Formats: sequence, structure tokens, C-alpha cells
Amino acid sequence: MDVQPGEDGNNRKVWMFPIRPVPENDVKKPPMFVFRDMEDYLARGAGVDTGYQKLLSDKKKPTSKPVSAPVAAPSRPPKPEVMVPPELVGRKVKHKSYGEGTVTGTAGIVLTVMFSSVGEKKLGYEVCLKNRLIEFL
Repeated sequence: MDVQPGEDGNNRKVWMFPIRPVPENDVKKPPMFVFRDMEDYLARGAGVDTGYQKLLSDKKKPTSKPVSAPVAAPSRPPKPEVMVPPELVGRKVKHKSYGEGTVTGTAGIVLTVMFSSVGEKKLGYEVCLKNRLIEFL
């Protein structure tokens, strides 16, 4: 880390990363990005980025061969959600992890329980019943 002047003239903290040169490798630049000199760049460099974008998009265009669509598997009808009965509010419950608590509210499939050990928790009613995480006292 170092302190250097920013664009506004005020000092700022900067992170300095050492950069090592990479030895020559097999990576080749597309010929459109290789210029002989500055004059060559000024002559043909203005539209090189858009030309490269066009080249890439042309490569991605689909072939004229027909493509068969995947066969969709028959889907099951959605399982109806188990709604929390509102009459559970005020009942005592015992949770496997949180201990004893009192149901303080319900909202759709969520049961809100106030536990003396961990405070208020929102529990998935169906998950708790299915996995036997709670029992009503």
C-alpha cells in the first residue's frame, strides 16, 4: 500500500501490485489488431473494435441446419401448499433445536414462534411437520 496524489491533488491510499512480464506464448492477436506503425493505426484503427464485434457475432450465428427441440417431459400438477391454520396462534410448541415456544402468528405457509431461548423464529410449517422438527403441546 502506498500514498499518492489523486487527480484532485489530495493524497490518497493506493494498492500497488507487482506486475511481471509474461514470456512469449502461443497467443496470437487477430490480424486486424496488429499495426505496422502509428500511420497504419491512424489509417485503419478507427473501426477495428466494431469490426471485431461483427466478426464475433458472425461466428455465433446459427447454422442453417434444422435443430430439433428437446422433448418436454410430462410435468406433474403442482402440489397444493399446506396452509397454516390460524387457530394455532397461542399454542405451545416444542422444537428439536430451539426448545419450547409459543406460536405468535401465521402468514400463508409460515409459522412465527417466540422461543424463550433464541427469540422469534419464522418456520416453514410443512417442513417442520414433515421432518418432525416441532410438536404441539
